[in-house]
Amino acid sequence: MIAEQLEAFGFAVDLRVMEIASLRSLVADGDYDLTLFSSSTLGDPGNISRRVFGRGWNSDRFPADPKMTGLIKAQAVAQNQAERQEILAQFQQLYAENLPSYMLVNPLMATVFNDKLSAPFMSGGVAIGIPSALHKSIFLE
Repeated sequence: MIAEQLEAFGFAVDLRVMEIASLRSLVADGDYDLTLFSSSTLGDPGNISRRVFGRGWNSDRFPADPKMTGLIKAQAVAQNQAERQEILAQFQQLYAENLPSYMLVNPLMATVFNDKLSAPFMSGGVAIGIPSALHKSIFLE
């Protein structure tokens, strides 16, 4: 859908669906114009910093900006939700002005199945209760 919209605006698009190792290599080398991949901070204060300023393949790798990093540090130690939301709103404003990446948010998860395999959603989900067709016990030995 995004490729079709870009083409409608006159951009040439070479759409490639890649397996994760190739995608990581391509992104790490900076050999792309636009990449779309699934990523999340899961709302964790430290993950927000890693997602924006980190050096990982799925990070923005945005240069440290004193004002932005100060806000990230402040929200991590905020004492209540309202305070944290206000700080994150300020951070979001600066992030939007610099736009190191554009996050598309989709709160829906799709699970494909057929009559041979059906993975029902499990109570409790994974990690901190994220709804998933996978149960968190699959991550345990």
